[in-house]
Order: sequence, then structure tokens, then C-alpha cells
Amino acid sequence: QRLDDLADFAQAVPTPEQVRNFDWEGYAKEILAGVDRDEQMIQLRSMTGPFERMHCLIGFEDALCAFYEDPEVVEDFFAAMLEYKKAVVDCAAQYIKPDIMIFDDDYGTARATFMSPDMWREFFPQFWKPLVEYVHSKGMKFELHSCGYVTPLVGDFVELGIDAWNPVQSMNNPAELQKQYHDKLCLVGGFDEKITGSPDATDEQVRAELERGIHAMADGGGWI
Repeated sequence: QRLDDLADFAQAVPTPEQVRNFDWEGYAKEILAGVDRDEQMIQLRSMTGPFERMHCLIGFEDALCAFYEDPEVVEDFFAAMLEYKKAVVDCAAQYIKPDIMIFDDDYGTARATFMSPDMWREFFPQFWKPLVEYVHSKGMKFELHSCGYVTPLVGDFVELGIDAWNPVQSMNNPAELQKQYHDKLCLVGGFDEKITGSPDATDEQVRAELERGIHAMADGGGWI
């Protein structure tokens, strides 16, 4: 659903009531069938974070421009997204009780962040920090999925209380980040996606990259 104006976001962001009207009980029964909680870790993923949802609604260029042209509307939109995600957390905690909740929001290309780190810090912590704290209050860990080069933001992830980050793509120099943050942030991934994600890569090339990553990261701690 494309919007002409972000100010009309109310028609495109689920309300907490709409979230709670979903058949969570039936969904939980379906996905937890056969799960052994004593032996298996349960992760639940809530995709499409505030920036991703915004550029889906108004387009990528307009989304970036909105931070400059309509900052108050962006803040209102993020606030509505926060209430929506908190309702998801409520229902997940009640019906599924996952060990970890994963939330998505991509912030980088292969070479740079989509916006300056200062711009990111102006808008995003007031969304993520209360959500992280809310997830923790329900007894769950918080994992962020954020693709691309986001090295300048990793320290912010730590300050926000985020427990884990994936996929830690190779352009972020995972081994160096591990040295700095191994006791503060769990890094999930760290492989060269140009190999592991390539349809042209052979099984031997993928295995070799996995072995390289394991040997590079396994002894450093704070890594999955």
C-alpha cells in the first residue's frame, strides 16, 4: 500500500487492537507442535521495522527526505510503530513465550549507512530503547537484524541494550567488532555473503567460507 503522504500512516500501521485480534492461540499451537522447550531455543521474528515500513509506504528517496522535511511526522509514525510492536511483544509473551525476539530494520548499503549516524541517533533510539526494555521486561532476549554496513552504529546497539545482532555481514569486519564487543553484544553471522548467498557458489566454496568464518570467530566469544 503506497501512501502519497506519510501523515496518512494511520491507515497503514496495525493498531494494538488489530494485533490482539489475530488468532495467536491457534498460531502458537501450530508452530509449537513438537517443540521441546528443554532442548530447543525458540526465536520469534517480527519483520519490517520502522525505517523499512516507512520506505515501503512512501518510497526510499521520500523516506530519506522525510527526516529533513517532516521530522515531526516521522516521530509520530515511529511512535505508532512502537505501539504496534509492543502489542506484538505482549501477544508473543502470552501465547508463544519465545526465548528471543528478533526485529528487523536495515540501515546500510555495502559501503555506507543509508543516513549519517547523527541522523540515525536523532530518530531511532527513541523507538528502539523502549522496545528493547519492553522485550526484556517480558523475560526475553532482543536480537536486531540489520543488513549492510552499519559499523558506525554498533556502539549504539550496545548502548540501547540490544543482546544480539545479525547477520554481521563481511563489510563490517566481524572479527574486529568481536574484539571490541564480544562481552557486550552477541554477533550472529560473520560470513562472506558474496559466497554464502551466491547461487553460483559451489558447495565446496560455501563449506570453505563457513570453515574460514568458524576459525576466525569461534575463539573470540560472543558469537553464534
